[in-house]
Amino acid sequence: MPRRIGSPVLSGDTTSSSGAFRSCGSKGRMVRPAGRGSVAAVPLYMGNQETGCIICFAGAQETFGDFHLDVLASLASQTAISIENASMYTRALDEKAKVETILAALHDGLLVTDSTGGLVHANPLAQRMLGFDSSSYGEDLHPLLSKSVSNSNLGVYSVAGALNAALLGVPVFGEMEVPGEAGGSFQANYVPLKDREGTVSGGALFLHDITEFKRLEQMRTDFVSNVSHELRTPLTSIVGYVSILLSGAVGELSRQQEEYLGVVSEQTANLTTMIEELLELSRMVAHGEGIKGEAVGISSVVETSMRQLGDQAEEKGVTVEVHIPESLPDVDGDAARLVHVLTNIISNAIKFTDRGGEIEVVALKNDACVQVQVSDSGCGISPSYLPHIFDRFFRAHAGTPNRSGGFGLGLAICREIIELHGGRIWAESQAGRGSTFYFTVPIREVGVSDIQP
Repeated sequence: MPRRIGSPVLSGDTTSSSGAFRSCGSKGRMVRPAGRGSVAAVPLYMGNQETGCIICFAGAQETFGDFHLDVLASLASQTAISIENASMYTRALDEKAKVETILAALHDGLLVTDSTGGLVHANPLAQRMLGFDSSSYGEDLHPLLSKSVSNSNLGVYSVAGALNAALLGVPVFGEMEVPGEAGGSFQANYVPLKDREGTVSGGALFLHDITEFKRLEQMRTDFVSNVSHELRTPLTSIVGYVSILLSGAVGELSRQQEEYLGVVSEQTANLTTMIEELLELSRMVAHGEGIKGEAVGISSVVETSMRQLGDQAEEKGVTVEVHIPESLPDVDGDAARLVHVLTNIISNAIKFTDRGGEIEVVALKNDACVQVQVSDSGCGISPSYLPHIFDRFFRAHAGTPNRSGGFGLGLAICREIIELHGGRIWAESQAGRGSTFYFTVPIREVGVSDIQP
């Protein structure tokens, strides 16, 4: 901040000292010494603002010369700097107290590291969650988290890898589980901290407690699973008896009776499909069935899906084009489940694309993942519906004539499968202009054994 130093600088005898005092901007009073003498006054500036002055008195007249005024001007400059630094330090302490009060009142845990991953701050809630205190400041956050976290789901990253990614400028979002009385399930959000020049100077980890949400979600999942199991038995009986009636084993049926029983058979088949999807989703949410983790070629996944859907596309009059490079690396996953995902997405594309439309299936390498995308020229999805299409029981085309939107579970199951693989699934669309669905699966590392322990 620029400062004006030593101007105006006034000197003279004490008969003019009060005028000099006023010229320096002071609003106080000066007590004159008895008799005649000399006075010198130098202003104090904070930036371009005059905030006071330094006044010196001497008993003899003509005591102060240019040398004395230069010394006073230098002293005034240093004094102004000291006063300003003291003021800035006071303001910094005030701001620090405000920030610490805000961080202490947060309902989320917060940990902050420097550029090397060393812990520099943890608010009280984070300390309680993870079981350490401020004596851990300066230590590497990796071992501190490793001691506290029993399980994590951070996509392709480990707990240590997620922090390293944040320190490289890549945000990471996922979940962690911490045992103990103060522990639980937490959403973990790793955020890079950047300076004014955009250089990463540290990282922040936000921990949001979702323990109660997880408990309620598990209760809902268990309820759906139990109800679905209970429905299976009577539904199987209904299907069996309808089949017997339609076969004519208990007597000849009229045309109207056959028609009605056909409707019953069709609706029970739909209900059976919904129950199977609910059970499948419940198993995956509960992680009852894991991912096999074998080397899978995306080209074989696409070929299998197209064999299953070729007749559907031909009957609808829709053209499907496939573009997959031969050099595409294998992914680490479950081939049958990846076929399920791709079949569901392509089937939806065929369903919502008019006759004569086109669908394109593309696979490509994207950093450490293989990305698959399915584009269609169909009816598209409204922007208001797009954020919810992977939610359970959501049907974006529920009211569309002549188009069955299913039960709203297919894409929810796809999301669970892809997330279990450590990948991501999303969609882009505009109403009337078609849709593109994307999903990624991590590339299988070279040397990873296909034999599971």
